[in-house]
Amino acid sequence: MSFWTNISSIPALNALRRLVGLRPQYHIWADASGSGYGGHLGPPHRPLAALRLSQKPITLPGETIPFAPKDHTSAHEALAIFVCLHRWAPRLIGADVLCHSDNASVCEALRVGRTIRPPKPNRPVTDEVIRAIKTVAGDHDIALRIKWVPRRDNHLADKLSRPRTAVSFFSHRVQTLIAPNAVTAADTSESPDSSPSTVATTALLRGVGGIGLPVAPVITQT
Repeated sequence: MSFWTNISSIPALNALRRLVGLRPQYHIWADASGSGYGGHLGPPHRPLAALRLSQKPITLPGETIPFAPKDHTSAHEALAIFVCLHRWAPRLIGADVLCHSDNASVCEALRVGRTIRPPKPNRPVTDEVIRAIKTVAGDHDIALRIKWVPRRDNHLADKLSRPRTAVSFFSHRVQTLIAPNAVTAADTSESPDSSPSTVATTALLRGVGGIGLPVAPVITQT
């Protein structure tokens, strides 16, 4: 795997792939609830992989902020995209990735690189996560786009974001949906990866769930 990761990161090769239209295409769907984060790689009817993560106080560079879900919706929704993108970024090097979110404010912020509406207490937090998302994408040569979708279309990520109801859902419904050719079949490691973005966002990662993002429960095809 490391050989292919190194090959995929060669700038000249990535430039050639862009030139001839050979960049792989992926979709990430992400959502946040009052009790956690959830998301999947690939379409809802046939995901390649899925994850869920319990929501805990989150550490940002220089400060720890105990999020209150009802007060910081946009920050949570942005973090849902971040945890999904970071989790699968090593598998998406040199790819075009379209993120689906049902939060219009976060979609707007990702398009321009920052929130653009009048300041609110949680706005700096959201901007910090937006920058972290951009860092992960840049470090892995991921061409990231964002698309707003109605909540009803984001139903699988929504269910995965609710740990209390997701356990049996993970055990049965999601497991039957995972594609046989899942690109994240090895995504069960509990050791942090060594990609540049991991170093760049260490403070953020250590606070997610209190244990670091790479140990987030993941469903994969075995």
